[in-house]
Amino acid sequence: MMEKINQMKILVVDDDVAINQLFRYYLKSEFKGEIIAAYNGEDAVDKCLNQQPDLVFMDIMMPKKDGLTTIRELRASGFANPIIVITSFHEANENQCYTSGATEIMRKPVNRNQVLNQLRWIRSYA
Repeated sequence: MMEKINQMKILVVDDDVAINQLFRYYLKSEFKGEIIAAYNGEDAVDKCLNQQPDLVFMDIMMPKKDGLTTIRELRASGFANPIIVITSFHEANENQCYTSGATEIMRKPVNRNQVLNQLRWIRSYA
C-alpha cells in the first residue's frame, strides 16, 4: 500500500505562490509522491484532465477562472478524484462548495495538521 501512496499525485491550485510552497512544505514531511502546482483555474483544468492527480487542493478566488467554476467544469468532464476547497470564511459558503462538486472544505489559514489529515484521509482509500 505504501508503494501506491508514493506513486500518487497531488495538485495544489492557488494563485498565491507562497500558499503553493507552504502546501509543498507540509506534504513533503509525509508524502513521497508527486506534488504539482497550478496558479489559476485554466491551468488546473488542464493539469487535472491530462495528469489525473489523485487529490486536488483548490483555492476559490483565482484569476482567469475561479475555483468553483473550475470544479464544476472538472466534474462535468468526468474528473472524479477528491477536490478539497481551500478558502477563507468570507469567500464562499459550504453549500456553494459542495454543490459545485467539492469533496471537502478547508478554511484558511491552513495549518500543517489540516493538510496532513487530508493526506491521511486519501491514504485510507489508496
